[in-house]
Amino acid sequence: MTLGPLLQAAGQSHPVKSLGKANVDSIYAPPQASYLALALLVNQTKNPVAVITSSARQSQELATALAELVPEVQVIDFPAWETLPHERLSPSPETVGKRLQSLHRMHQLISAKNPPKTVIMLSVRAALQPVIGEATDHPPFEMVRGSDYLLPELALKLIGLAYERVDMVTRRGEFAIRGGILDVFPTTSEHALRLEFFGDELEDIREFQVADQRSLVGSISKIELYPAREMLITPEVAAKAREMAQEFPNLTEMLTKISEGMPVAGMESLAPVLVNAIGSITRFLPKASFVMMDPEAVQARAEALIETNQEFLHAAWDTAISGGRSN
Repeated sequence: MTLGPLLQAAGQSHPVKSLGKANVDSIYAPPQASYLALALLVNQTKNPVAVITSSARQSQELATALAELVPEVQVIDFPAWETLPHERLSPSPETVGKRLQSLHRMHQLISAKNPPKTVIMLSVRAALQPVIGEATDHPPFEMVRGSDYLLPELALKLIGLAYERVDMVTRRGEFAIRGGILDVFPTTSEHALRLEFFGDELEDIREFQVADQRSLVGSISKIELYPAREMLITPEVAAKAREMAQEFPNLTEMLTKISEGMPVAGMESLAPVLVNAIGSITRFLPKASFVMMDPEAVQARAEALIETNQEFLHAAWDTAISGGRSN
């Protein structure tokens, strides 16, 4: 049972009808009425709705409630990095894969001729963190059973998507090649995949357990591989890293590896100076209505995150500049 009929009836009230017609940028919903208020808005507006919450847990709870209140709604969870943007650590391939998959799904739904009701769930951390690239920059690499591929070219493609080549796949973002078999652990999959080739033909795709390397029952017809890093080392990025290596000796080791196409832990901290397209998630949601749930908690969390981020930013660049050359 859903509350669809109740929402339909409540949606005819004057306040809600006016809300649906308004160009709403932000809506402050009290916690005790947040689920119903959000469902009412989603039912009334044709634009996508971006919901900002104080935590990832609250986003998940709201997503579950929305699925029950508005069955036809498409809910997209956009996770935050588990690291700070200027920290010398990289987000995990799993987090990156989910973010890029969400961006791709947003682009598909919002650009559709008749888009469905769409809700994007954002913790305040995800809303504040920058997004590297444009919506069309990181499409998934699709592989279809029965199609022809050259294994050497596939290896180069996976390396370009920031997958790490290993002897045995154990974690997301890794791949291995043995004879005519390609093992790969997609950033968005629960299990690793084993791709078997007969010559150049992709003959079979199966999931397997990394613990014992045994294949699971059932064959897969098509797979999608999302990059393992949000910032990919393109020729443009490599060229900028090569130029910067002369300016900041303290960053020479990291920048030299990037210029040679080698991913480095924490290289995302240099994205603002290496990548042209970087900015807020709002770039991907030009027509969205933004809803802030429990605004006091969101504001307090945002202030704490901004303060911490500024500390890391100043520390990182003070270290870099202290070893740089002055003209």
